[in-house]
Formats: sequence, C-alpha cells, structure tokens
Amino acid sequence: MSRPPFAARAKTSAAWLTIKPDRLRIALSVRPAAGRQAVLRVDEHGPVVALKSPADKGKANNELLRMLARAALVPVAYVRLARGEKGRRKEIEILTAHPQQLAVRLQSALGSAQS
Repeated sequence: MSRPPFAARAKTSAAWLTIKPDRLRIALSVRPAAGRQAVLRVDEHGPVVALKSPADKGKANNELLRMLARAALVPVAYVRLARGEKGRRKEIEILTAHPQQLAVRLQSALGSAQS
C-alpha cells in the first residue's frame, strides 16, 4: 500500500495548531489592555497573548492580526479571525501555500514562551 502524500500525513505536536491544505488555524487566548505586546506563555490550549490595545471596537483583534502576520511573515490580508470576535479565546487562520512549514516556524518562535 502506498503512503499518503507528505501534506496528508504531516502532524504537529501542538493541539492548538490545525494544518489544512492551504491554511493554518491557531487557537489562542488574548489579554487585551495589558500594557505590552508579548506571548506570555504557551499551554495545552495554545498561546496566551498580551496586547496593548483595549478590547474596544476591534482594536485588540486588529493588533493581534498584525502581530501574527509579522510572526508568520505574511501580509496581514492573509490573516483572519475565524472565531472569537468578542471573546478572549480566538481562532485565527493564516492562508499559506506551506502550512506545515509555517506551523514549525510559529512553534519555534513561541518556544521561548513555553511554560
């Protein structure tokens, strides 16, 4: 029996990352109006991100999307809020031709924040 193509069998160890053929989905928590922009920690539910902007009229959501676009090295137009517009738990999708590579890059970028 032949093996499935690499993208079909690619797995990531982080439960908060979901790899799809043309995108990467990230589950995370935010702490708006924290006075700084930083990844506080990464736990089993995903990264916990502190944001400077308040949760007012989408300011914190926009800051989060810009922050993730910078980390993923993609235009902000490729990053969208999939779930959690008004809550602290969010799911973000990043469009990419190479979701597995992006998952590895984000995991290593967040590795120093692991608790």
